Amino acid sequence: MPEAQEINAIVVGYTDYSESDRIAKLLSPQLGLFSVMGRGARRSKHRLSGVIDLGNDITAQVRQGKGDLWTLTSAQLDNGFLNIRNHIHKLALLSYCCEISSRFGQTNMPAPKLYGLLQNTLALLNTESEVLGPLFRIGFELKALSFAGLRPPLSRCAICGEISHQDMVYSLNSGGAVHASCVTHSEYTVSNAWIQALEAILCSPLKESFHLKAPSGPQWAIARQIEFHTEGALRSRSFLATLEGSS
Repeated sequence: MPEAQEINAIVVGYTDYSESDRIAKLLSPQLGLFSVMGRGARRSKHRLSGVIDLGNDITAQVRQGKGDLWTLTSAQLDNGFLNIRNHIHKLALLSYCCEISSRFGQTNMPAPKLYGLLQNTLALLNTESEVLGPLFRIGFELKALSFAGLRPPLSRCAICGEISHQDMVYSLNSGGAVHASCVTHSEYTVSNAWIQALEAILCSPLKESFHLKAPSGPQWAIARQIEFHTEGALRSRSFLATLEGSS
């Protein structure tokens, strides 16, 4: 039988199984993205009760099983980010950031940067008292793309590589901002102010975007870029867009 390993992880998804079990999807800096079976985790008096809930930061003992499903032998809750769970907008952001992280995590590929980004994001959401502007969410999207090796070109055309001093367009197929003359089809027209704001937050600590207002322009272009790369709609995006009053 394989030896148990101690890991740090954040629960980025789960599926309830049978009457009392739960299969949790974990993002770990050591092991990347993988799933564990938590036997009895849904029983109210079980030692795992409330530990493998979405967004929880845990220390766990896991053992590799047959196939892709690991066994969770024990786990302790390091941070449940309780303040987030009392605020509907923050809770929607938690779900959204966990879903994006689960899209970019890879099996058997250590993910210290992605794990650190998600952990830092949830910590900021947990400690900050005010409602967040959309630029914070866009900052998370950009950094997640960047850590996945998919950083979108913004100030330089994604096709010809030249800098433009005029407004550009954003192309999902090209993976970034492009000159209108370089493409026959684009999804969004974007201003220099929009590009500069996104470049600034991509190169700055996420905390600095907490209270900034997003410039006029497409509020979900980067989210759609993530959906384009991962070939599927983000299920949590619709509710979050409703809360932000945008689509």
